[in-house]
Amino acid sequence: MAIKHCPDLNKFGMQSTPLAFVDKNHECDSDRDPEEKVLTIGEHESAWLADLAGACVLDNTKSHFRKTKCCNPCRDDGTAVFNNKLSCDDMLKWTTKFQNSVNRPVGGNCPQFTCSVWTDKSRTKSANEQNNPKTSVETGNFFPCPDAELVWATDGNPQLRLHLKPKQQLKCLNADSIHTKACFKTISSGVHKRLSELTTFTETNKKLPLDKILPQHFQAPQHA
Repeated sequence: MAIKHCPDLNKFGMQSTPLAFVDKNHECDSDRDPEEKVLTIGEHESAWLADLAGACVLDNTKSHFRKTKCCNPCRDDGTAVFNNKLSCDDMLKWTTKFQNSVNRPVGGNCPQFTCSVWTDKSRTKSANEQNNPKTSVETGNFFPCPDAELVWATDGNPQLRLHLKPKQQLKCLNADSIHTKACFKTISSGVHKRLSELTTFTETNKKLPLDKILPQHFQAPQHA
């Protein structure tokens, strides 16, 4: 697909997306000014536009990640591990510089980025952190990443495990959906691959099947 066709796809998506609300379908632009049409979360255009915008932002801010061991962006979230231990004040300065670098190619202060730092439980927030809503401090036993938790193993190495939000209910596409068999097969294999990528395999669990390691995540597709 050529980049020149993107505006036409946007226009089609904005004019053709129905919204379900109170058991009724509404056109996406039914009560909006023509200049304020939007795309809904979950639409194909929304996904690849988010990837396109994110790629542009990261390409223009590479210098900010030179001192990191890894940086894993996931559209509107991302996790970075820095080479050295930084204070929250250091991260506040980093976030400000990063935001300024984003603003230049974007041409404004949208999108806005916030920063959450994982640090020691005994540490208290500095005055700068208390007065800055864009920086938060995580002091729990794990650090929540997109769909996963970063934890320290007993041997001192970082590990990943699946993260569930409080009262989160896992759901899958119902078997009586009109989606094709190929789509169902792809969803199943994709979910299994994603679960395995977000799980650190150790001497304890490496010989166990995935449904034994993550029983709750396999109950959802069985129920569907």
